[in-house]
Amino acid sequence: MRCLAKVVVVLTVMVFVAVPALAGEGKKAEKKKPIPQQFQLPKEITLTAEQQKQLDDLIATYGPKLAAFQKQRDEVLSEEQRKAGAEARKAGLAAGKTGKELQQAVDEAMKLTPEQTAKLDTIRKESAPLSKEIRSKIQEMLTPEQKATLKALEQKKKEAAKK
Repeated sequence: MRCLAKVVVVLTVMVFVAVPALAGEGKKAEKKKPIPQQFQLPKEITLTAEQQKQLDDLIATYGPKLAAFQKQRDEVLSEEQRKAGAEARKAGLAAGKTGKELQQAVDEAMKLTPEQTAKLDTIRKESAPLSKEIRSKIQEMLTPEQKATLKALEQKKKEAAKK
């Protein structure tokens, strides 16, 4: 009788331990898609639930268009060039490079052919108005305090790049 009671207790404990562990397995498989760079805000800016919904709507609206431009870009570059560009971008940002200076460093690291340069320039010119529109829509949804914080962070970043 004692042996049967011990077995029942052990099995009960095992069930209580195993069920939550198994329930958590499905959640680990569900990864969120990365947010496109154009929609990312600094961690100093916290969005309200309504603002997050607006941002999610913007991502749903503009995300496919951005993905199409990214696909065009990826078709122009080889895998090695994309890796070299990503590493150069990371190093350039760490060194405080921004804008055209950063883009030039990335392009040099990718060792682009004249044909690739021309194609990428065309893609950049075509995608620039979309990026500008996205930034404008994001600015519209921010509060005056959030806009001031964003402006201060951008100014700080520019000053750091000058040094």
